[in-house]
Amino acid sequence: MGNTLKPEETQERPSIHFTLNVPDNNDSIKITNDDKFTLIFTDPDAPTRTDDKWSEYCHYVTTDISLNSFDSESVDAANLDTKLTTQDLSGHDLVSYVGPGPPPKTGKHRYVFLLYKQKPGVSPAQIPDRPNWGTGIPGYGAAEYAKKNGLELLAVNYFFAQNKEQ
Repeated sequence: MGNTLKPEETQERPSIHFTLNVPDNNDSIKITNDDKFTLIFTDPDAPTRTDDKWSEYCHYVTTDISLNSFDSESVDAANLDTKLTTQDLSGHDLVSYVGPGPPPKTGKHRYVFLLYKQKPGVSPAQIPDRPNWGTGIPGYGAAEYAKKNGLELLAVNYFFAQNKEQ
């Protein structure tokens, strides 16, 4: 979380896996073998932190991600971290991966990964364009898209990147 990476190090789609760690006695998060997940990668600082005309910029969206199969009857707080995992992230790409490209003299950009649980039986809608997630509304992005598609946020991670020319 919060590392600074060089844009040239981030141009290829990363290999991603995750493990869900559900807190003890958390009745609000229920995970089953049938659950699907959506992963979003977005830049809230496009083109700059003070000019949001392209913000948020959608870099990647993949939906319908499944966990490795597990026995839901045997999952408890003691072994959730070994059961609720995916080692080979594969889903349906709604928006293909485009690596970070912060413009010159715009400082560090935040590049944010968001993992959401989908509503059962529902796949999120297509995104018409990358800037403003196709809405034309500056500042529009992942949070609004998630709300519109009934996605439940489970995890966040991010890194910084900036153009060499500052």
